[in-house]
Amino acid sequence: MTSLPNMTDEQLYRAYLKGDERALRTLVERHGENLTLFLTGMVNDYGEARNLMHESFAVAATTTRLFLGHSSFKTWLFGIGRNLALQELRRAKKVYLTDFSEIEGSLPNREPLPQAVLEKEERAQQLHDALQRIPLDYRQALTLVYFQDMSYTEAGRVMGKSQKQVSNLVYRGKLKLRDILEADLDAANGTKDNPA
Repeated sequence: MTSLPNMTDEQLYRAYLKGDERALRTLVERHGENLTLFLTGMVNDYGEARNLMHESFAVAATTTRLFLGHSSFKTWLFGIGRNLALQELRRAKKVYLTDFSEIEGSLPNREPLPQAVLEKEERAQQLHDALQRIPLDYRQALTLVYFQDMSYTEAGRVMGKSQKQVSNLVYRGKLKLRDILEADLDAANGTKDNPA
């Protein structure tokens, strides 16, 4: 028999359905943090995103009829999480924007970083800040494709959109991000050129 860490998600899910609780724990270890990060981008609250992640696994653990194997387990799980987050947003009647500072604040302290690493982190923060300012659908598509390494088809299944629609969202999202980053750069350069 294959050991749990070497099993595919689908094999683990089937093992859980047959009564192996360790299989579900392995799935949570494998996908819990990435799902939480994705959900944080939707609800802008890391604690709430963790709750939604746990709720997503609870739904997956108790709603076996829904997973038909037409997509990967990860795609199905992220779709559950997205639907739960959208329900929460509707309940709250708010549109949240991503704030990664809470996530970054929870990372362990590190030794002082060399200048190149600091610059890389600064660029990453600028990207995260720009992501906050684009529409939710763009942000979701970009997050699923670039941060979760999903194909357009998988991201479409999560978002309830066609592959073409996801492709369009990614394309428009990248254009919007480029415009925001260029405007921020121009504003920063203008500030440096014209000190007050």
